[in-house]
Amino acid sequence: MEVLTKIQEPVMIHAQEIERVLELFKALKHEHRVEIVNMIFQNGRLTVTQILYKMKLSHPERNIEQSVVSQHLAILRDVKLVKTQRSGKNVFYSVNEEIMRFIMDSAQKLKARL
Repeated sequence: MEVLTKIQEPVMIHAQEIERVLELFKALKHEHRVEIVNMIFQNGRLTVTQILYKMKLSHPERNIEQSVVSQHLAILRDVKLVKTQRSGKNVFYSVNEEIMRFIMDSAQKLKARL
């Protein structure tokens, strides 16, 4: 019986891309930030107040304050995982789909190399 092996073309991933992916994963290391990104993704866009309200509903035992949510959003903004859009007095946060695609593509490349 003949054994067939799949020949894969080498997948190029550059050190700069790896550094960027690590930076993004580091930002997602905290459970609150993962929860915030998921919440925003599911809802399209949310304000800090809406995020805080949803977090308190899903975890009433947490005594989370708006300043904490704002700090997590600042970290997500710094790495460009979320974008902001001002509408009057409100600032709406949305997931940066381009960065999310970058994470997924990079993860696929890394997986192919393993």
